[in-house]
Amino acid sequence: MYEVKLLEIANVRVGYQSRGRIEENLDGKFTIIRSQDYDKTGNIRIDNLMSFTPTSSIDTEKYLVTVDDILVQARGQSHLAYLLKTPIENAVASNAFYIIRLKEQGKVLPAYLAWYINQPKVQAYFKREQVVSTILFISKAVLLNANIRIPPIETQAKIS
Repeated sequence: MYEVKLLEIANVRVGYQSRGRIEENLDGKFTIIRSQDYDKTGNIRIDNLMSFTPTSSIDTEKYLVTVDDILVQARGQSHLAYLLKTPIENAVASNAFYIIRLKEQGKVLPAYLAWYINQPKVQAYFKREQVVSTILFISKAVLLNANIRIPPIETQAKIS
């Protein structure tokens, strides 16, 4: 087992930044994942997802999410991680999330990483480091500097 900073094993980006309020459009080509789209057990409620048409073009390389991406709540009381397990066409995460994507496959399982981020040790670190403003939030730097313990892949598979 070894320990690394998240920045050593993953890339982190901020969710979709809109120039104004995102309005629902049932014919929209994009879907946005918001905090309220997850239930208490951490599963996404597909039927709650909102379709929209962006007011300007979306940088799909930057904003589209895919299976095995991990969404971490940037704002609010808790900073839980959610593993995207279901493919959703043209989906973006809202700017309430940070999007984590592993740099290399095979060293760390996405399900293990999401589980580990939700453990009390990492959540306590976020709580200590969160910025107090109108809304509590953790910075990208805080997330990138979180310590992650990496057991052998077999152990990760058992845990996740």
